[in-house]
Amino acid sequence: MHQEIYKRLKQASDKSPEAFKEALAELGKEAVTPNSWLNKILTKSD
Repeated sequence: MHQEIYKRLKQASDKSPEAFKEALAELGKEAVTPNSWLNKILTKSD
């Protein structure tokens, strides 16, 4: 999980500050979306 988040944010930060903000927002949406890979990890659900 940490590697995937780091990879996404690193790639975005290499592009621009705006791309970084967009990637962060996307991760935030995934975090609160039921059954997304990130939500499952954060809520420890299968």
